[in-house]
Amino acid sequence: IEKDTVTRIYDLQPYAQYLVTLNGSKFDNISWRMHNQTMSVTVDPNQFKRIEVPVVVVGEASGQVYLRDKNTLRGQGRITIQFYKNDTVKISSTLTESDGYFSFMGLAPGDYLATIDPEQMRKLNMRATPAFIPFTVEPSVDGDYIYDLEFEIQSNAPVSIPVVTPAPATVPVTVPATETTPASAKKAIPAPVIATTPAKDTIPSAVIPKAAEPAPVPKTAAKDTVAPPLVQPPAGQKREPGVTPSKPEPAARVTESPVQSGYRLQFLVTDKPLDSGSTYFARLKKRLPILEITAIREEDGRYHYVSQHFRTRREALHWVRLVNGMGWEDCLLRWV
Repeated sequence: IEKDTVTRIYDLQPYAQYLVTLNGSKFDNISWRMHNQTMSVTVDPNQFKRIEVPVVVVGEASGQVYLRDKNTLRGQGRITIQFYKNDTVKISSTLTESDGYFSFMGLAPGDYLATIDPEQMRKLNMRATPAFIPFTVEPSVDGDYIYDLEFEIQSNAPVSIPVVTPAPATVPVTVPATETTPASAKKAIPAPVIATTPAKDTIPSAVIPKAAEPAPVPKTAAKDTVAPPLVQPPAGQKREPGVTPSKPEPAARVTESPVQSGYRLQFLVTDKPLDSGSTYFARLKKRLPILEITAIREEDGRYHYVSQHFRTRREALHWVRLVNGMGWEDCLLRWV
């Protein structure tokens, strides 16, 4: 094979018919495909016969399937994603991985629809949102890449709200002290002997000062219902000992934005930032217009030129292959 991709085969018998088998696994780009890998050729005498080998550049579509469980979302595996062309012709299908990620390569340029298998949803008694996602694979030398196909599935079963039956109210019953007197004591005081029994022995237990014991209960209740340590004194007044004011510190901590994590591609590390008019990444931006390159100054004081975040390692590795296929040898994969 020469540099102009022309292959010349010599010493063939004229007027003979040959079968030529082609192997596309050595292509520079994984998005280049051949539909016909075996061709029949009849050799002409005393000349080279030119044979054109058509190569089709295909695109890749990827996305994520999430399962909604109450107020949470998590990736769902083993879900069938189907791809249709012209709204009716089924092209192919693929399964989601354990984290809900799916990817399919082999789509020729054109308009497509991606949808979750409705038969699978019917068997699982679930529904998908949205029902389908339209997308377009644009013609490109390196192959187009669609990465934002996201579905959400949830069960059709009605949400059961547990009914809480209140426990029956328990009313405290106070037994009079006279009823707590043992029966034997009652029988030991016959009516005719009342006059001869000393007065101190005939006093019923209901009038004993112990009956005043329920009085401290309101004090205990008042102590439980009033919480002076939670009362914030008005401005300008002196705070009493033991009173703890409310602390506004936790609200101040949420002012900082959370750090986004994921995979990034690193293209360059410099001690000084590139000039605003630099064309260092012009070739990358021209071939991959959706690629975002940002300069970030890290703790080492150097400027790291990295891409946007990718949620999964597989998606990031796909971009690494695309960049390396263009001859960019300094592309690294980082987790941040």
